[in-house]
Amino acid sequence: MPNQDPTSVSSHDPQSEGREGQTGDGQLMNINVTICERPYRLKVKPSEEEYVRLAAKMINDKVKDLQTQYSAKDKQDYLAMATLMFQVEKLTERGDYVIKDPAMQERLTTLESRLDQLLTA
Repeated sequence: MPNQDPTSVSSHDPQSEGREGQTGDGQLMNINVTICERPYRLKVKPSEEEYVRLAAKMINDKVKDLQTQYSAKDKQDYLAMATLMFQVEKLTERGDYVIKDPAMQERLTTLESRLDQLLTA
């Protein structure tokens, strides 16, 4: 494996960067990610590695965006604001779930009606 900075999150090859101590399927592995220029060593499932790296990249990108828009004294302020924005986005998406397939919507409506009948019987 080429000598790479194990603490950086990179979009060019997320499969090989910062990976250490990988074990068998379902086991935890050590990875390193950087958030706001601070390295973090984490134990994750191999199936979650890509998501953890993507989340770190998204946080770093959001913090950079906030830094260009606002002036704050501390990176902690940017991290707090990024966290708040991500959570609001997640909660908003949860309430906005719409079924676009008419056939699926009809099947769910029928199922809901049957369940209502069973519960009120």
